Amino acid sequence: MRSFTFISASALALSATPTLGQSTPPTIDRPTECAATTGDCSVVDQSGTDGKVTVSQQGGGNAAGVDQSGDRGNVEVTQDGSNNTALVNQAGSGTNPVPDYGDGYLSQVAIIDQEGTGNRARIDQNDENAAGAAFPRSGQGMSNSDSYAGIWQDGQNNTAAIEQSGFYQIAYVEQIDGASGNVSTTAQTGSYQYATTRQTGAGNDSSITQSDGGAGPGLSGGVGNNVYDESEEFAAGVDQSGDRNVSEIGQSGQSNFAMVDQEGNDNRSEITQSGVGSTAIVAQYSNDNLSTINQRGTGVHTATVTQGAPGGGN
Repeated sequence: MRSFTFISASALALSATPTLGQSTPPTIDRPTECAATTGDCSVVDQSGTDGKVTVSQQGGGNAAGVDQSGDRGNVEVTQDGSNNTALVNQAGSGTNPVPDYGDGYLSQVAIIDQEGTGNRARIDQNDENAAGAAFPRSGQGMSNSDSYAGIWQDGQNNTAAIEQSGFYQIAYVEQIDGASGNVSTTAQTGSYQYATTRQTGAGNDSSITQSDGGAGPGLSGGVGNNVYDESEEFAAGVDQSGDRNVSEIGQSGQSNFAMVDQEGNDNRSEITQSGVGSTAIVAQYSNDNLSTINQRGTGVHTATVTQGAPGGGN
């Protein structure tokens, strides 16, 4: 099996107690086969049964590396612009076939869609054969998903990395048109996880980590709508629309929910949850705010922080 340069789980995962600060962008290297290629380059290695890979690249200097093993994996890589890099590594076997974003079950779905220049994205999934939640992409239904991860980036020099292991892992990163130099890192283990990140502006940094959780009901949410179901084992979301904002979320335990909305500049938010059934909501609308929330123990905690007025930043 071909090997691409991926970050290990230990290197990507965050501490359960995050430390605020601009993180180092994860290393996402081009496949070695693409080193001497000036045009677009695709390297695909498939094993197992019924794997599907679709790569479409335009521009020049784009590189895509896909390493797919197990059964019924589905990868879609679309890159426009130039000098973008996309890496996908999937392992494990799905118990159900993968449809074309219609009805039915999903297993090991990975989508990377990049436009602009110099964007880098990486997805690493390890499926555990469980049908799970529903999560539509851009209005298209993706039902009964396990592992599904999606990254699409516009602008330039954005970096996103997702690592998922175990059951219903759903992760979504969108760094919006015109965004520049944003960093998003998501690591999930266990079951019934859900994470989402949306960032606009420049120099924003978002990190989400979620560890083991027990069984829970299914999840549905709309892309771009920031919809979270608080009954889930883990749900975490970040929406940053200014510049140089930093958000870090660390969750362990069960049934915790965290959401961060930062619209100004130079805001910092840290949320740590280690108990059961806690809720933390942070909204920072002006500039240079700091919020730190630490929830632990067996009680059902709720914390809501609002700083500044909508439209007060930038």
